[in-house]
Amino acid sequence: MHHIFPDHALVRRDCAVLLAVVGWKQRLAAFELWMADSYPEARLEYTSFDYLPFGPLSEIVFDHYDVILRICFPTEADARRFETLWPTRGPVAGPYAKLWPDNGPTPRKLEPFHSHLIRRLAHAKERRNAKKKNTGGSDPD
Repeated sequence: MHHIFPDHALVRRDCAVLLAVVGWKQRLAAFELWMADSYPEARLEYTSFDYLPFGPLSEIVFDHYDVILRICFPTEADARRFETLWPTRGPVAGPYAKLWPDNGPTPRKLEPFHSHLIRRLAHAKERRNAKKKNTGGSDPD
């Protein structure tokens, strides 16, 4: 099936695998048929907005790929097995390969990836601290 998506990006989150691809209708239809035969227990969903799990590569994934397939497996072992059969290829695998997330445990805490979000959080904290100083009270948070 690699010939259908010769250029793709992949990341696994628990029992789900996110596969970013260049999605032509013929390719997606062929992949659906292959998945039904090869992994009948897996559930296949389409999304073009769920690119944030790709971490620091989310902008690259957003720029290069137009469809993200979410493949949900019944167990994490099945998802890991699928992941090992689909190594990452394409523009993401080039000079950015070292940034690609490892296959370790899924982090439970969401972290902002964009610097403007980090700055916004820092400014909110500064305002909260300044307000606390000016009013002399304590922050209820």
